[in-house]
Amino acid sequence: MKWTKAVGFGLGATAGTYVGISALMAKGLTNTERRPLLDDPETVGLDYTQISFRSAGDRLSLSGWLIRAATSTDEDARWVVVVHGHSAHRADPEVGALPLARDLVKAGYSVFMFDMRGCGTSRAKPASAGYHEQRDLIGALRYLESMGVTEDRIGVVGFSLGGAVALLTCGTYGGAAAVVSDSSFADLELRVTQSMSGNLTPLKIFKPGMRAMAKILFGIDMRAVSPMRAVSESNVPVLLIHGGQDDIVPMIHYRLLARAVESGAGETWLIEGAGHAQGYRTAPEQYAERVLSFLDKWVGVPIERDPTNSDV
Repeated sequence: MKWTKAVGFGLGATAGTYVGISALMAKGLTNTERRPLLDDPETVGLDYTQISFRSAGDRLSLSGWLIRAATSTDEDARWVVVVHGHSAHRADPEVGALPLARDLVKAGYSVFMFDMRGCGTSRAKPASAGYHEQRDLIGALRYLESMGVTEDRIGVVGFSLGGAVALLTCGTYGGAAAVVSDSSFADLELRVTQSMSGNLTPLKIFKPGMRAMAKILFGIDMRAVSPMRAVSESNVPVLLIHGGQDDIVPMIHYRLLARAVESGAGETWLIEGAGHAQGYRTAPEQYAERVLSFLDKWVGVPIERDPTNSDV
């Protein structure tokens, strides 16, 4: 009897330890750092309107800027929604968000920049590695819709996590005519597995538990966070950008996404010498030219199109 109790206690303790470690690993998906918003569009000579709007579903209060191009009216404006990365904000100086916005406005695009949940000046809420953040982008797209902007006049540009959110959202929900994704991961579970290397390799045993705890505790379906699957099942045109010296998102993610993108109306661009989400800062003129060329091809044209026709 004592032996049975000892075994039962040992099994219970082991199970408790497994669940506890799995929960801690799942919580890692929700961590984010709120960095101060020190600049605004006036820093780069742009007029703007400060707005607030709600995320889709959970209706979180989010903050943003509307930057209207002087050469267009609300009736004919083409818009670009900019989505920042993890632990960043709408004016992210690391990727050159505001200078890029200036280039877009100069080319005639109006720009919508906003802070995702828990970032910048938006309402605090745990991060979710791209799962719940899709609600934030949908909220931004719906805000433009409420202004009378149609889907065919909207493009989305996302950096890092923002690139993944853009691919996921527009690949499943829609809401935009084209997506530029810079330095996105291809699949969350693959990314998590890659982080369990070297001395952390034994943690792979906790992957099933982590997946379960993410769902139970935080409502995150890790398997659903797969930009490459969203792209492969969508006909939204994508310009995929990645830095050749990216030391944060391994090159396999670019290759997997490129395979999905190139099967449809997509383009890929590997920027040699650029680090993670550093393409614009590495070659600003070339970057702006490439992004604008892509957006001009798809944004502001009829949404009914042949995705295999690159001349549209």
